[in-house]
Amino acid sequence: MKKILAILLSICLLSSLAFLLLLNQKATWEEQYQIVHMTNPYSDSMEPTINRGDILVVDKTVNPAELIAGPKDAPIAGDILAFYHPAHVGDPEHIMAHRAVGKELNNEKWYFRTRGDANFANDPWQLPQDYIIGKVVDINPPLTLVYWNLWLWLAAAISIGTGVSSLLIVLLMPRKKMAGRVKCQCGYEYEGKTLPQRCPQCGKPLRESES
Repeated sequence: MKKILAILLSICLLSSLAFLLLLNQKATWEEQYQIVHMTNPYSDSMEPTINRGDILVVDKTVNPAELIAGPKDAPIAGDILAFYHPAHVGDPEHIMAHRAVGKELNNEKWYFRTRGDANFANDPWQLPQDYIIGKVVDINPPLTLVYWNLWLWLAAAISIGTGVSSLLIVLLMPRKKMAGRVKCQCGYEYEGKTLPQRCPQCGKPLRESES
């Protein structure tokens, strides 16, 4: 029983440490990246590069001056930008992901021409850098990169489960009888925290001769 308790406590400790580590990594990761789930009406415009329902990882810290602009079939293709539709700026339900095909600097602000890979014409706007969320750096990344909350809940569940199990084991473990003061029939008096099975003097069972 004690070995099981030690194992459970070890698992509880390790899972708690994993939870704290994941929580810290998640906060650090979210400072730079944002997850975009392409379910809006504009999703089909980037097929087959990006399909409806895809999950995008967007780098929010990119410098607009460093973004590459160019057609998808150019030697160096333009970066894919995640941005708000100009008619719905700030609305997460209207985030688009199109490729930057042109850019220009005007009054110290960058403006971009964008186009979906499945479209034959550019979008009907010049996109100011303020509308850009960031550059798409990954599409449908591994589970470990996206679903932080899943791993956090898993670590928390293991920690809580093993902690509760350990507590139950401690509560249900058999306890030695508290002796207090016990007097054997032979006259020997024993006083202590735990009751020995037999009298140290005559060897008789103390539980049968205690008074």
